[in-house]
Amino acid sequence: SHYKVITVSTPWANASQSFQYVLVQCGTPVPSGFTAAQIVTIPVQRVVVLSTTHLPFFDRLNALSRIVGIRQIQEVNNPIIRDEFQQGKLAAVGTGNDLNFERIVSLKPDLVTTFGIANVETNSIHRLQELNIPTAVISEYLEADPLGQAEWIKFIAAFLNQEKQANQIFKTIVQEYNGMRALTQNVKSKPTVLTGFNLQGTWYVAGGKSFIAQFIADAGGRYLWQDNQNTGNLPLDFEAVFAKGSQANIWINANPKWKTIADAVTEDDRYQRFLALRSKQVFNNDARLNPEGGNDYWESGVINPQIVLADLIKILHPDLLPNHQLFYYRIIQ
Repeated sequence: SHYKVITVSTPWANASQSFQYVLVQCGTPVPSGFTAAQIVTIPVQRVVVLSTTHLPFFDRLNALSRIVGIRQIQEVNNPIIRDEFQQGKLAAVGTGNDLNFERIVSLKPDLVTTFGIANVETNSIHRLQELNIPTAVISEYLEADPLGQAEWIKFIAAFLNQEKQANQIFKTIVQEYNGMRALTQNVKSKPTVLTGFNLQGTWYVAGGKSFIAQFIADAGGRYLWQDNQNTGNLPLDFEAVFAKGSQANIWINANPKWKTIADAVTEDDRYQRFLALRSKQVFNNDARLNPEGGNDYWESGVINPQIVLADLIKILHPDLLPNHQLFYYRIIQ
């Protein structure tokens, strides 16, 4: 009647531990049977956010004013957060893998939202817990379905006592996404799609069970690695990708350094042998960058899968959305 228990069963890939949180309404008794590290008094008022992907959840719930600290401020696209930082109303608490724990403590947060990557972030999580700072691990990036990622707004909402609003927001996202997906269900032809690019001898294509693969399927494309079982990236050598993907009709999520087709050819002239590049059907998801290069696709895109899907439908089947203007994606000319 006065507390909620939330369990994050898979905080990171292949995790051997889970995290459980006991959200206790302010002014009510703390239930027995739980450790102090599990207790979070709600609704939280002061939050430190350690990933830009968490920001759109707070934004959509009109709760950005509760954020008092942010890591990777240079990656942030949200104009309100950037303005708050410039005015000194919001603190930077670290860059990269480095966290300023003293700064975090000084902010007196009711909650720190973080993410888990085995052997990288776990030390920070344990350190925050040792400092008696409630820490919530958000694992939206592990979801293999774009809607699954957006649904993590319900997790954030529980700490704010805004479950009703989150449910309605997510319901609307699902309706809009499914409306877009319905446009492609009866397409007669499905363009073949290649993803990724060669990086220092390894080409990382999206796994066949990844959210990228799901986006492509929902947009009416035929992903060349759709039979692969990976939910993350699949590392391959150039030759393996060329053998399977050189004749792909569309190429997405290419090297963000490429501003033109000439940039790709200058980097590696073997790219000239790819049909998608020769026909100028190469697209990247970096149309929205802040002055420091932070990519909004990896921020607000998490809560806007319906817009990402619309972009991909426009790329694969432009006749289905004649009035849509690419939002997160751009064509490499």
